[in-house]
Amino acid sequence: LQWQNRWQPGITESITLENAIGLQQLVTVKNLAQGAGPWTTNLLFWIPLNDLTLAKYMNRSLVRGTSRFFDANLSASLPAKDLEVVQGVTAVAGQFFNQSALFRRLIGPFQTVDVLYQKAPSALTAAYEKGRQILLSVIAPTTTFALTPHAWRSVALYGGGNLMCPKMPRTSFVQQSFDFFDDCAKPKALTATLSPLTLVLARAATKNHSIAEICAVASPAAACVAAITAADQLLESFALDWNTSVANEIGLNIGLMQYATAANGSWVVLKQPLLEPSFAFF
Repeated sequence: LQWQNRWQPGITESITLENAIGLQQLVTVKNLAQGAGPWTTNLLFWIPLNDLTLAKYMNRSLVRGTSRFFDANLSASLPAKDLEVVQGVTAVAGQFFNQSALFRRLIGPFQTVDVLYQKAPSALTAAYEKGRQILLSVIAPTTTFALTPHAWRSVALYGGGNLMCPKMPRTSFVQQSFDFFDDCAKPKALTATLSPLTLVLARAATKNHSIAEICAVASPAAACVAAITAADQLLESFALDWNTSVANEIGLNIGLMQYATAANGSWVVLKQPLLEPSFAFF
């Protein structure tokens, strides 16, 4: 299934009630309206309707070989149209800088990228459901931590963790990864918000890691130590089976990315596997 943030799916469920004389009434029992997002995924790909709209806007044809084909340099008045220029990714065809240049070099042309959902590992789903049942009666605060992976601390500035936001200003803090509502308006710090359930599940999966090792990438460190210490005490009160195949199902190729500049000013892409030992808890 392809992921996009143009719309959130709407869901409507209804039932038909029929009385003794056969009269029917349609009753809606669930109605989740379709939501609209910032549509930053249009940098990666867009829907066919956009092709038609763009052709109308340019007064050019999408059919190769025709007298007004948009991608052909037909005359001075009918030059080839570069879609990355038309969309505003760059001002000059083939010239890309900073984050956009990294994207083009490592991934490929804009508007040619498919983003697909990754199914949650079955072992992780089972552990989550079991942990939720155990913790239904537990009341504990939700805690948020700012994160800086060990391997990312040597760079000078961070330029964004969302591939669809290639024009973010650089900051001294690691910037948040992508989400549905990220509209590329301003930098946000990379954070992890842990509910009591996710905290305990994360600790159950990383029980071989010391608290000091885990909290070395989190801020404030003192709050991290306190939260995990409390989770350890809770884990001692019940047994939570953790299937180690979760790591195999997820794989080490799934993780976070960050545009950044090194100390010499060159642009780089940082990668942080989710299950790398020093970061696996979060």
